[in-house]
Amino acid sequence: MRLQTDCVFFPFSIVSIIHDLVCQFEALDVWRFYEMLLKINLLILCFVDMKEPKIAAEIAKELRKFHQVDIPGSKEPQLWNDIFKFLKKAAALKFEDNEQQKRYVKISFTEIQDEVKELKDLLDILHAPVVYAHNDLLSGNLMLNDLEGKLYFIDFEYGSYSYRGYDIANHFNEYAGFDCDFNL
Repeated sequence: MRLQTDCVFFPFSIVSIIHDLVCQFEALDVWRFYEMLLKINLLILCFVDMKEPKIAAEIAKELRKFHQVDIPGSKEPQLWNDIFKFLKKAAALKFEDNEQQKRYVKISFTEIQDEVKELKDLLDILHAPVVYAHNDLLSGNLMLNDLEGKLYFIDFEYGSYSYRGYDIANHFNEYAGFDCDFNL
């Protein structure tokens, strides 16, 4: 995944979506990294920050720019490959507990796979816009420079071409936080 992150860094730095490379490191501990961020006035957002209207508007502006960048490589949505890979792993799961296993074997992964294929076909018919997507735009991957009033995206490890609507929906899902408070 590191290579993928390196490959996308340069194009995004050109459009000022992410901060200039501050340093390269192999084993920098979390506290030293956090201290470095504070020195350059970067604050990591928490999920409640994302609902603030000013920050939400800034996220939307930056995400629009992000989705306009052309990254070299296949433009095919990676989403389907990922879903089918997870389905294959899920279908192969085995439980030591007999009761859990009895319930689990009732799940029809063939039926689920057919439904996913149907959804893919529908999206193909709709010509849903495909963009380079962050795919992990949770609060911890958003950094704010309070002095500049500038927002930065970080951590492109899951970045790939995908549907624009999926990336936006995935981001909104992150508003619930890690404990899934859907009342926000």
